[in-house]
Amino acid sequence: MGAYEYQGTPKISLSVGSVTVYAANGNFVGTYTTIQIGVNACPEGGTVSVAAGIYTEAVYINKGIALVGAGSNSTTITASGLGNTNTVTFEGEATHHASISGFTITGTRGRGIYCINGSPTITTNTILGNYGGIYCDNSSLSITNNTISGNSGFGIYCDNSSLSITNNTISGNNCYGIYCYSSSPSITNNTISGNGFAGIYCESSSPSITNNIITENSTTNTYYYGIYVYSGTSIINYNCVWGNGYLQPIIITSALLEQTTSLPIPNLSEQATFTLEPPPPV
Repeated sequence: MGAYEYQGTPKISLSVGSVTVYAANGNFVGTYTTIQIGVNACPEGGTVSVAAGIYTEAVYINKGIALVGAGSNSTTITASGLGNTNTVTFEGEATHHASISGFTITGTRGRGIYCINGSPTITTNTILGNYGGIYCDNSSLSITNNTISGNSGFGIYCDNSSLSITNNTISGNNCYGIYCYSSSPSITNNTISGNGFAGIYCESSSPSITNNIITENSTTNTYYYGIYVYSGTSIINYNCVWGNGYLQPIIITSALLEQTTSLPIPNLSEQATFTLEPPPPV
């Protein structure tokens, strides 16, 4: 699928801006009216610079380019009205040097960002109002300094992937904040709060979970936790975990815990401890 270019005609909002493409050496390539046409025209290593506006389209990227918005408060990509699609898709090994920054990504019944066999960098975006925030399948990527909130499913879902998840706010999603299956994520310095199920759930995975604030997840469903690790090997250090749905904030079952360190949380009744218990009922 490496030669694929999206040829559809996106639905463009009246508030659309302009899309300017530059080559890797900074030379001007052209100006376009849609993000996808700009992506198609952008050479490897180049930049697609998107002016403030609302762009109603589904964007597909299969090469190493930078997609840069004018800021998440002013530049929106939405798949609203486009059916069960993903708003932004990264596919293939060529996306190793790809990146996306400076957008609000919203409006799909699918995923805000979908990565398959890819490894882009996702930074300084707001990802909201989708079914899923970010979905990673057999991918290796960096997710940094984003707000991932208010999605009707999960915040981040990783399957057979290696992720660096750092300095994000992951809150108010209806299901899990972060869900990992057969993956090895590094989860550091995030605020994970107010999600409907567990803050972090890992199955058959080897997560490193450090210096996060994980609070008030699953307050309406007592079968979920702040951190739940089911099978695999985990390192859990220096997290503040409190106010989540079940009796214990961290649950490790059928898993090897290499290391855990808890910091005291003053004036709170629930400390960042862990226990070994059977999994919750399905």
